[in-house]
Amino acid sequence: MIGGGADGGILPMIGGLGVGILFSIILASFGAAVTAGLGSLILLALAAIVLAITAYYLSME
Repeated sequence: MIGGGADGGILPMIGGLGVGILFSIILASFGAAVTAGLGSLILLALAAIVLAITAYYLSME
């Protein structure tokens, strides 16, 4: 029971952190698109997708 309670408190924080990082990467990708072009945008978008999937799996556990 104690372990379950700890997981319930920690995992939502990790999920929230993942969402925050995801928003940061989305904002950074727009800046990169303006300065460095579409290639950087694509790479950062792929990184954002990976982080989103990771945050999703962390929230499901």
